[in-house]
Amino acid sequence: MGAGQLPAPDTAALDGLGLNSCPVPQAPLDRLLFERTRGQGAALSCGNRMEGLLHFPNADPAYSAQPRRPGGAFDLLADGLRQTRRELLIANMIWDDDPDAPGAGVAGAIAALRRDVAAFPERYPDGMTVRVMLWGRWNEA
Repeated sequence: MGAGQLPAPDTAALDGLGLNSCPVPQAPLDRLLFERTRGQGAALSCGNRMEGLLHFPNADPAYSAQPRRPGGAFDLLADGLRQTRRELLIANMIWDDDPDAPGAGVAGAIAALRRDVAAFPERYPDGMTVRVMLWGRWNEA
């Protein structure tokens, strides 16, 4: 492995090395997802914390106190990415892959995080997991 390259993820570690003490979810859909993903690097974690819901591309002031920014919530998301230390899970239903689109700042922040993990692994003693799910185009929403 060359300098700056990251090793492939260890799916056993992603599943908590069998130490995940979260109870099996009781809600039918949650339980189904838990049972289908157990042992495949996608274990649920009862220790996760949701930081909040961002409104894309920008929040309507009538419904949210989210500050309006030139890049909308994409700017707020990129700001939050810079503080990630262990795990990043993003599910975003509005996206645009144009290099000049606001999402390019988010992609740049994820790339910077990857470079930081590779250059300074001691800052991330538990490693780093990044999962991103994108859907749609922000300028069509």
